[in-house]
Amino acid sequence: MSGVPSPLQFSGGASLPPGEYLLKMAFAEGDRVGTVEHTINAGMATAGAWRLSDLMVGGPLVLGEQLLQPTVGYTVVFGSVHGYVEAYGASAGTLTAHFAVASTPTGAALIEADVPVYAASPTRAIFSHALLVRQLPPGRYYLRSELSSPQGRLKTLTGAFEVAPPAVLMTSATTAGETTAREIYLPVTESTLSAPFDPSTATRPETVAVFRARVPGEKQPAFDEGVRLLAARQFASAEASFKTAVTTDAESSAVLSYLAATFAASGHDLEAASAWQTALTDGSDHPEIYEWLAGALMRNRDLGTARSTLEEAIVKWPSDLRFAKPVALVYATFGQGREAIRSLERYLAQHPDDVESARMMVEWIYQLRSSNAVARTAADDVALARKYADLYLQTDGPQAALVRQWMEFLERAR
Repeated sequence: MSGVPSPLQFSGGASLPPGEYLLKMAFAEGDRVGTVEHTINAGMATAGAWRLSDLMVGGPLVLGEQLLQPTVGYTVVFGSVHGYVEAYGASAGTLTAHFAVASTPTGAALIEADVPVYAASPTRAIFSHALLVRQLPPGRYYLRSELSSPQGRLKTLTGAFEVAPPAVLMTSATTAGETTAREIYLPVTESTLSAPFDPSTATRPETVAVFRARVPGEKQPAFDEGVRLLAARQFASAEASFKTAVTTDAESSAVLSYLAATFAASGHDLEAASAWQTALTDGSDHPEIYEWLAGALMRNRDLGTARSTLEEAIVKWPSDLRFAKPVALVYATFGQGREAIRSLERYLAQHPDDVESARMMVEWIYQLRSSNAVARTAADDVALARKYADLYLQTDGPQAALVRQWMEFLERAR
């Protein structure tokens, strides 16, 4: 890749008796010649009734569905570390493996995954998996492979690797050593964007009352029945009841909004978004419709329309914080890193119990700083990250070790 360091690759093999060997590699560039020598041990470890290869660790250039050859290399440049280990013996396919990345050989796992087995033969099993390490600050780490049999843990193998600093920053102009926050994309997980619609948000009595007031009197019994069925999660019956409440000779934004809620609750977000957009024609004074519509658009990955919907709502109701988190998520995906962090900060000020958003705030500030950018100032950003890191760590959440790693980086870089 032009401008990005990448390795020259060589693949070869040799069958050798067990023992110590010296692997020597010679390189020539014009008149310059040099060698690299590396001592290796040819042999296998014993674990119960099985024999194990070394754990081979490296940074693959391309991720495939199955990496059935080892990657060997100390420096990880392209965002993933590949671990590869083989087991030999009768019923080797019954073994299981768990890979974990840690900052020390025995430290808490920062990133981990169970690894599926590939049975190459009745007596040979391959455990191969690539873990994404883009979340990790540059530095030295260890990949652990914990192998287990049906009777219990067999052996733990460890290999070191280094996460390289980013070769290219996703930033634009530079001022006084720190880039502006334009075009900095922050990570948002698929599950966060896909948070399902919660029908209870539409069936709260105070919310129902606001919409019911706009339903024609003769249609209110059908509307009430639809709300009851929606609360009971009888979505097909609720849909039918709301459809009987729709009229062509009167404004139907309230009924359409609840029909859309029924679509969304049953997983039909395309239909829900269409109905909510229609409801906005006469119901644009309801912030709930904007909130629900934005959620459906995000689940449909129509993020451009979601952004414009949320921005319109924020102009109408600038002090309503229900839009702060969804617009932060959308801004993050559009490279508006600074705006995303500021919006998430407004949300967390009113929702300090949302520990997953607190963790996300620390990650976002880390990502911004690793791109040589700040939301306000470096000191202010670190203080904000420390506030929400402490909140998350108090809960001993599953990513506590990773949050500590981000904070170590931020406090060093301050």
